[in-house]
Amino acid sequence: MVGALQHCHAALRASPGFAHAHCTLGLIYKDLGRQTDAIWHFNTAVQLAPQLTDSYCNLGNLYKDAGAALEAITWYRAALRVRPVFPEVLANLIHALQFVCDWKERDVLFQVLQATTQHQIEAGQVPAVQPFHAMIYPSIGRAMSLQIAQTYAARIAKLVTPMNVNPAPPGVLGRLKVAFLSSDFGHHPLSHLMRSVFSMLDRTAIEVYCYALSADDGSVWRRHVQQHADLLMEVHTMQSADVAMTIAKHGIHVLINLNGYTKGARNDIFAMRPCPVQASYLGFPATSGAQYIDYHITDAVTTPLEPEHRAAFSEHLVYMPHSYFVNDHMQAIPDIADTSARPSRASLGLPEDKIIFANFNQLYKIDPEIFQVWVSILQRVPNSVLWLLRFPPVGEANILAEGAARGLAPGRIVFTNVAEKHEHIRRCGIADLCLDTTLCCGHTTACDQLWSGVPMITMPGDKMCQRVAYSLVSALGMPEMGVHSLWAYEEAAVHLATHPDQLHALRNKLCAQRMTSPLFDTALWTRHFEASLFAMWRRHEAGLGPADIVIPDMTSASKGPVSSAPMVIGPDAC
Repeated sequence: MVGALQHCHAALRASPGFAHAHCTLGLIYKDLGRQTDAIWHFNTAVQLAPQLTDSYCNLGNLYKDAGAALEAITWYRAALRVRPVFPEVLANLIHALQFVCDWKERDVLFQVLQATTQHQIEAGQVPAVQPFHAMIYPSIGRAMSLQIAQTYAARIAKLVTPMNVNPAPPGVLGRLKVAFLSSDFGHHPLSHLMRSVFSMLDRTAIEVYCYALSADDGSVWRRHVQQHADLLMEVHTMQSADVAMTIAKHGIHVLINLNGYTKGARNDIFAMRPCPVQASYLGFPATSGAQYIDYHITDAVTTPLEPEHRAAFSEHLVYMPHSYFVNDHMQAIPDIADTSARPSRASLGLPEDKIIFANFNQLYKIDPEIFQVWVSILQRVPNSVLWLLRFPPVGEANILAEGAARGLAPGRIVFTNVAEKHEHIRRCGIADLCLDTTLCCGHTTACDQLWSGVPMITMPGDKMCQRVAYSLVSALGMPEMGVHSLWAYEEAAVHLATHPDQLHALRNKLCAQRMTSPLFDTALWTRHFEASLFAMWRRHEAGLGPADIVIPDMTSASKGPVSSAPMVIGPDAC
């Protein structure tokens, strides 16, 4: 990095108007975290060479990563005016527009993106649209999402050399060595959800390693992982090859990818194959498309066994009982029944005498289709408001403008600031009914709402990311909160809002179910997860290749060894 800086500055001393040197310096300073210097050099490059569209793109990316979506949009549009065919900028522009709920060009842009992506795939190129974004775009179906993930995974695999690893087996008295690799050990939803898992795993049978791809944030969640793992190792400053070598030296049997294609991922470590059994869990609700990921842990509601759902994954699937989605709500916030801890409606700018519909997902999950349903619900239930989060704040103005354009009077949509986890869950209970998004449903936010005692209406779609909430309400023993059409969604919401006795009964049932159902039973979930780990390992130990596995339900079984025989789907089933 230092050498590159010296070369660029030397080039500028020799030729002060060398725009490419300014652009390169901008990238270097961006990587060094010197954002002001990066912006200055990118801007200088634009002024010196207006046709150098990489500078526009880099400015857009810098602002997008900093959360300044409107500035990013301005620079992406400027780049496309100079260079109309620029797939990377097109993909980033669409992502930024969705982030702020700017839907004016949505249909046209998604059509162009779909065609561009198809062309890139057919040409053998890595598509500009990223797997995480493709997962939530309506113009990109399951088949294309798989193709996109496969191209990203193949590019990663080409850059590394796989290792030939054969760790010593646990033996009769030994423990299975299980490792988790993540950039989210800290103040992050993943650690909020998995907090107690690390302490509940059976330490007589399993040895737990955690490799942290991010620096210690000093949070209580990071401390909890550190205290309850056999080893928490910070590897964020290490080269990927060294991390893979460390994992291999530790003799890990099963390695879990908690990132997928999310921020901070280091999938090249998995591509090096430092472990004989590698699986994906929780962080990315879609396929990795990678030959070096053997399994994806899910459930039969989130990912039905039907061929069209199964075909969306390159991995073999491990089907957990009830819901694959873990949560720590019963341990983290056990006093949820204490309603006196809730803030008042007035303190949050909410009316005391109206039905409050709520959705606390990030605003990018809202699309025009579900928003129109929400507007119709509000119009049919005049004494109601819709409660949303400023998540992000920059999207609020666009949502309010969309509501006004559809005939909603001012005040029918109320925004509240994002709050810390405990405060957020306690205040969730103020709402009367949660209206789930359909483009990508609530995951952690759905758990929050249900634990706070608020019923929800959710509609499962085709993709995994659209079915998690339906898995949650099914595991809760309340599948009636799931509907299967937008018409049924609207009718259910209006009916419950106008029949308070039925809404009250549904809420009472939810409050009872949350204390006894498998959904919030973290200890039970952990036993099923242990069974998943051993099922994957035992196939490898027996010399069998990966296969789809169904984990038996141990709800009524007494606590014991995690040796219940799973059901294997496929040629090895007998």
